[in-house]
Amino acid sequence: MTSKSTTIYAASGALSVIIILVLALTAAPHSPFARAPTEDLIPESVPMVPLDENPFKNGKDMSINDAEATLGHQILRPSSDLASDSNIVHVWVDESSDSASIYYKSGIRVFLSPVNDNGGDPPYGYEAVVEANDGTSIIQTVAGVQALVTARDFSGNGQCGTPGVDCIPASDNPSNVSMILGAYSILVDADLPVEDVVAVADTIK
Repeated sequence: MTSKSTTIYAASGALSVIIILVLALTAAPHSPFARAPTEDLIPESVPMVPLDENPFKNGKDMSINDAEATLGHQILRPSSDLASDSNIVHVWVDESSDSASIYYKSGIRVFLSPVNDNGGDPPYGYEAVVEANDGTSIIQTVAGVQALVTARDFSGNGQCGTPGVDCIPASDNPSNVSMILGAYSILVDADLPVEDVVAVADTIK
């Protein structure tokens, strides 16, 4: 099993590290974020990448039409007031990995990368993330599939400093939705209410 690189998630605090777990389970081996097989699915450090910046080492910024021509197929994406083709700011593409990151004027980012066929069944370890996040993440149906949904600005579990109890500190993470659609792992995130991010993700096709 491969784990995804630490450079795609723009959040801070322990919650961002936990979220990486579900992305690690679905990252394709040829992704620019894939690492050599490791028993440690969660990277030790998570460099922060703002949602409006290029997340790829060798990514190129282009129009959505050029991005689809470059990758040779339709790019799954939302169609809503907050995120549609009419308000795209950036489309970063990594041709070598068949991956793309779309950033919208509203602050929504949609990140797509090929699914790693690890033989597992949905929801791809989502339950473990829900448990690790102390209930901040939930599993719900989005765009017709099971998705991991996490609200922004996790307040922590209130146990830091308590002897013998796991501490999950507060985090200023964005709201996000992680799901599998067809052959792609999709992450939708933004510093917006989680209901808005879910509504956008629900229109992806």
